[in-house]
Amino acid sequence: IDAAKSRFRPIILTAITTFLGVAPITFETNLQAQFLIPMSASLGFGILFATAMQQLLIPALAIIQMRAVARIKAWMGSGQAADGAAAPRAPA
Repeated sequence: IDAAKSRFRPIILTAITTFLGVAPITFETNLQAQFLIPMSASLGFGILFATAMQQLLIPALAIIQMRAVARIKAWMGSGQAADGAAAPRAPA
């Protein structure tokens, strides 16, 4: 989560410059460049989509997972001590 906050601007700028770098090929009308247009469109929009998922979806899923684990531990009574070792139980 903290990494997404600290690296947001460099990651977004890299994705935008990559998209803008392949944009001229995407909008090329020359007959010789027609076979490159699908590749450049896939690359450009794929970079934008993957960056959006990386910056938005993955941190959101990590937060949801951490909250779910905390709720499950609270609901089950968390049978572990703070250091992660199993808490000693009284003999029956």
